[in-house]
Amino acid sequence: MRKPPRQEPKHDALGRRIGDTRQPTEKHIFINDVDLERLEFLHRHGALPTPYIHERTKQHSKNDRATNYRLRDLYHEIETGFGGPLLDRPPQQYRTKNPERNYCVHSISKYGIRALGKAGRTHENTPLSSGSWDHDFLRACYTASIELGCRSKPDLFRFIHHDTVINNAIKKTGKVPEFRIDGKNFVPDALFGIHYLKQNKVRLFAVEIDMMTESITSKSRRTKTVELIFDHYRKFIGNGLYKRQFAFGGSFFLVVITVNPTHAHNIMKRIPHEEFILFNWIDGFEYYIKPPNVMPWLFAETYDRCGHAPFDMSRF
Repeated sequence: MRKPPRQEPKHDALGRRIGDTRQPTEKHIFINDVDLERLEFLHRHGALPTPYIHERTKQHSKNDRATNYRLRDLYHEIETGFGGPLLDRPPQQYRTKNPERNYCVHSISKYGIRALGKAGRTHENTPLSSGSWDHDFLRACYTASIELGCRSKPDLFRFIHHDTVINNAIKKTGKVPEFRIDGKNFVPDALFGIHYLKQNKVRLFAVEIDMMTESITSKSRRTKTVELIFDHYRKFIGNGLYKRQFAFGGSFFLVVITVNPTHAHNIMKRIPHEEFILFNWIDGFEYYIKPPNVMPWLFAETYDRCGHAPFDMSRF
């Protein structure tokens, strides 16, 4: 069989390979433990920008440029021993020509999953796709920022991933936790926990990502609205139903992340004043300006609560 024609590398004005086109150079990639940490990070959260991946493994890199070069090779090169490149670059990030873009968003490829599987580092019950890339990207940036916040103080906090929360519940109860109120199912966009090591206490958090795509309220109870979702959570958490589903007697909170502060305050006017409902917002996702840097303030600063004092998840 004839070999396919060799693709000549395409470069930008500075001599760099074009980021949205995979261009292998026949370089052989031998993965190491740091690569596996990066792949596992993406596997458990979802697609993330370069600064997040560097922050996760910065103790193993000389600088962010070294991380960027390695991620470039894991994306471009196909000679990995696992059938193909270990990283993908989601095409949605190239929808706009942004002059401020100086790094890429990466996701794990099917070959990266294969590499993790061989190392015994794949996880069941990672967060499911919502069908909206923007939504899932914001979710990944949020949960990854919380994990990185916990990792910044390893003597005080331990981050508990979504898949671990689910799998722990299955071990205790024998089944996947069910979110069901009034005969209707609802599923959080993500779950995570924080183990406060000095107090030896755990809090669980459900996450709802609001991209301003649903009405806050409606006269029809059949229409899915933000107000109806909050009513479900109010009953599920307020009535302690989570205790049976997770075999967990600690605190359970709902975190609402939206993309606009005015929208967040409009929601807060419509919902009951429950101390376990937390609000925050992230700038830049409403019109997808550019991939965000790590957001440590999401862990270190307070969240708003209707009718209650602000909540600080970095304190117990």
